[in-house]
Amino acid sequence: MTPDTVEFIAVFVLALDTVRPAPIKSGFYDNLGLTSDELDAIYEQMPQQIPLGRMVRPIENANAVLFIASRDSSFVTGSTLVCEGGFLLQ
Repeated sequence: MTPDTVEFIAVFVLALDTVRPAPIKSGFYDNLGLTSDELDAIYEQMPQQIPLGRMVRPIENANAVLFIASRDSSFVTGSTLVCEGGFLLQ
């Protein structure tokens, strides 16, 4: 997202924000056609790469999106809410 995009949209009194999640523990990986051993390896190795030691839960991302969509974030625009447990610090 560029500053020009945010400025253009702000004229219309809209906020343009994003949520950047870490890998989510959900059914996504289950639908990739991997073997159970490969899935086990993902679910074992992925949390080791995240400083908080676990994958983000879907409800945690949902809460981040709800915040961005709520009136509580009325003065927030052009931002990215990073919801990744320190994953980017690696």
